[in-house]
Amino acid sequence: MNNFIFEKKKLLNHLNNIELVKLLKKANCFIAGGAVTSLFSGKDINDIDVYFKDYDSLNLVLRNLFGTNDMEESEFFDLSSFSLIYTNHTKKSILFTKDGLNLQLIYFKFFNEAKDIFDTFDFTINMGAYDCAKEDFVFHDDFIKDVAQRRLVVNPNTSFPIISLLRIDKYRQRGYQISRKDFVNLCLATNRLTIDNWEHLADAIGGMYGYSYTDLFDTTKEFSIDEAINQLLKLEVDLESRATISEYRDYYSLIDSVNINLKIQPKPEDGTFYKKVWKTELPDVFTSYYYKTFKYKLGETVNGGQMGIWAYKSIRAAKLHRTSSFADDGKCAIIAVKLTTDNTISKDSNNAYRLFGNIQVVEEIKS
Repeated sequence: MNNFIFEKKKLLNHLNNIELVKLLKKANCFIAGGAVTSLFSGKDINDIDVYFKDYDSLNLVLRNLFGTNDMEESEFFDLSSFSLIYTNHTKKSILFTKDGLNLQLIYFKFFNEAKDIFDTFDFTINMGAYDCAKEDFVFHDDFIKDVAQRRLVVNPNTSFPIISLLRIDKYRQRGYQISRKDFVNLCLATNRLTIDNWEHLADAIGGMYGYSYTDLFDTTKEFSIDEAINQLLKLEVDLESRATISEYRDYYSLIDSVNINLKIQPKPEDGTFYKKVWKTELPDVFTSYYYKTFKYKLGETVNGGQMGIWAYKSIRAAKLHRTSSFADDGKCAIIAVKLTTDNTISKDSNNAYRLFGNIQVVEEIKS
């Protein structure tokens, strides 16, 4: 383990919440890129880019940031007093903000090791990472040297070389220099891209700042490389002054979009919901509190008609459901219900859903 105690303390102070730090450690996250470069070049941190080892780690962080109450106790971190605000997302990342903290969750790809992340970066000066689980920094062999010498050394396999070309002027204004050889390498990396329409161009620049390609470019004009370059140069000048508005405000809508972007097919269990009910004297038969004659029998289907059936996406959320008449007297139970082929779903308040159509009653969840 290295001894960069000052830099570590500065990074954790910027996160400014012990529960958030614990969450990122639990999820085995990496913080990589510009934030680490800023730490080792004496600059203020602008954004915290968080990378993940797998989908489950991303999902764990998202559930906690949204406070969905659907994790086991060992996976729950109380961020209620901190309340990071979901701002926007792209095919590449999801942004949360609060009081100067910009926490950007990068999900276009997952990484087993911190060094795997570096393969997607453009310059060695960005190839530094903080391993949240190990509580230690990881560097490219030339990271410290190139940051100290303010030298731009190109990774020819960078994922977004067009953005790298646009960033060179900004780096030069900060005192960085690039050799002719590295500049040519970056141009060759750009030349390897296949860009023949506006959507391809938007993908090639990484879904900047939460915009779709129709937001980024004037797509009424016929696509050509010359037109693309003209619009890119203008985009670099005025993009940061635009306001970003996103339609997604809850976890379930967002995770559906993330799954689409990652081309993840829904799992069978994704159609399972959970509901708190009353036990009856009959085995495997339960009743709704609000309508005592409405029965749930294991192995059969139920239909809530025009009102639907209220349920939750997790056992924990169902257990947390409270009414004045749900006392902890052993009479309550949690049942799993599963969607069938003719269902529609409506989002209700407090992470609850209303399920319409025939719903299969699957099992009682034993605590």
